[in-house]
Amino acid sequence: MSLAATFQSLVIAFAPFYILRGYIPLPILNLNIPTTLLEVLIILSLVSTFVGYLKSKDNLKVFRTKFDRLILLFLFASFISIFFSPDFIGGIGIFRAYFLEPILFYYALVYETRKVGYGFVINSLVVSGLILSLIAIIQKFSGLLVFAPHELEQGRVSGVYNSANSLALYLGPISILSLSIFLKLKNNFKFLYLGLFLLNVLILLWTRSRGGLAAEAGAVLIMVYGILSVSSDFKIKFVKIRTEVFRRLWVFIPILFILFTTFFYTQIYQIYSTYPQYIAAHEVKGDTLHIRYLIWKSTIEMLKDSPLFGAGLDGFKSAYEQIYKPSIFPEQFQYPHNLILTFWVETGILGLIAFLLLIYKVYFLLMKNIFKTKDPYLGIALIAIMTYWMIHGLVDVPYFKNDLSLEFWVVLALISGFLENK
Repeated sequence: MSLAATFQSLVIAFAPFYILRGYIPLPILNLNIPTTLLEVLIILSLVSTFVGYLKSKDNLKVFRTKFDRLILLFLFASFISIFFSPDFIGGIGIFRAYFLEPILFYYALVYETRKVGYGFVINSLVVSGLILSLIAIIQKFSGLLVFAPHELEQGRVSGVYNSANSLALYLGPISILSLSIFLKLKNNFKFLYLGLFLLNVLILLWTRSRGGLAAEAGAVLIMVYGILSVSSDFKIKFVKIRTEVFRRLWVFIPILFILFTTFFYTQIYQIYSTYPQYIAAHEVKGDTLHIRYLIWKSTIEMLKDSPLFGAGLDGFKSAYEQIYKPSIFPEQFQYPHNLILTFWVETGILGLIAFLLLIYKVYFLLMKNIFKTKDPYLGIALIAIMTYWMIHGLVDVPYFKNDLSLEFWVVLALISGFLENK
């Protein structure tokens, strides 16, 4: 494995350890630039990739992918959002950590996987998930290595994070990859990946993240449906079912998701728009869905005042605190606990459109090519991972963190490799 691929493996495997922070001193400018272990590893991987590229004398075309135009639009939208942020320096930091560096890493990863394959990427993600799972086990049974005491007091594990939901957000997609490898392999090593999948699911159960568990259930259903789609024709109670039927019905999965989303938010609105009566009737206390409803309501008011540019990068928190925070619930929040609302309020309508178009193109290309490639199980897993993010994104934000933004672009690099591996 090349030096660049080695650094890339380290970046992926240790992405959750962005929590290790420090400063790079610049005495000439009298500045200390904040950084993380993850950022240092990303920079080393980018430098090694660039050096390898110069030595190879390859054409710049080796970096091109099917998503370049949308990525450029997405990057441009996030960049201009800096100038609408109430915290310009904070906006630059968010742009650097959540957009620029992960996207550059995406292209470096695409370049390397075209030379050596994407197996090391998948295994690095699996190792990352294993590290978090082992830490969670230690937390559960010994009370050691606890990063979020308030979560452990409630019986929830959180890995290296300050929130159990953060662990679920990161670990869910990795569990699906482990399941896809189990389905693909024909030797006894497959059972190792089955064990890793079951371990990841156990940790998800211990997080008690309702959004994570719902997303995992949805992703596993996609995997089961995918298995039926790639298997030979089979019989259920003497009725022969043709695999082709399942393949043709893939197009209805996005439609079902849209219907589910509409039903979900309709029910939330009907319940919580009359919350005082609801809570009196059901004696509900500490209802996190009610908290989210209040945040969403405030965010929508914020977007009504600035529909084009939102609050700017790193702008939601201050705008929410100063103007839009409901008096009934004074807790502080970094983001509005919804993927769509967060992209809109942080990157403006242009950033949201770019993101949604990117997701649409990913789904379209995967569903178009899933049965034309050498590894249909990986293709199914990638669709399931995207679905996991969309479902969990109904109540949380599976992007706006150092590790989550990196995981998103690593998976997109896998998607690029999958689409080329026909």
